[in-house]
Amino acid sequence: ITVTSSIKEDETLKYAARYKAFLDYLDLGLNFIYSDDTKMIGYELEGNLADTGVLLRSEGAFIENTLNTQTGEDKEDFFQAIVGADYGFENGITVVGEGLYSSKEFSYQEILLNYNSEILPNLVYSKFYTALSLSYSFNIFLDASLIYIESFNDENSRFISPTLTYTLNDYNSFMLGAMLQNGDKGSEFGEFENTYYFKWVLSF
Repeated sequence: ITVTSSIKEDETLKYAARYKAFLDYLDLGLNFIYSDDTKMIGYELEGNLADTGVLLRSEGAFIENTLNTQTGEDKEDFFQAIVGADYGFENGITVVGEGLYSSKEFSYQEILLNYNSEILPNLVYSKFYTALSLSYSFNIFLDASLIYIESFNDENSRFISPTLTYTLNDYNSFMLGAMLQNGDKGSEFGEFENTYYFKWVLSF
């Protein structure tokens, strides 16, 4: 059992509690969050699929929050859940698949109005997403990964992010990557341009 309390920037208190149990076939967790603006009760489940090496997991929460609207403040109640699985093959490939469901979707304007909200990551543009992640280690120096996210809305759109990482030594690593966004104009990812980047991490 874990209990946590913190003071927010406006000097109000935020409370959280977590109960974690280890059952025969899965791990179970219950989570509670309370503040002046947010009330949440959530769960987490994780277990191995019949000793196959496939790890199944799910997280979800019922959330009540006071959000800013164009006419003032309103309370919103909604449910969100993620179901996922991952498996590591002997050849070094790791596959992760996930699906996210939200009982409520939020407009771009609503998200902007609540940019400082405690639940900003939960303000999603679509009610349903799927995601796939692939990673592979060529050797101890070179790794590659790919993330694919599909947003299901009136007009579907997608986000694709390939990366290549080279570790020179204990102090230097280099990453070459891209963030590709595709979809019709007006869709979630269709509004943004593609981004390409090079990243150098120096540790000392």
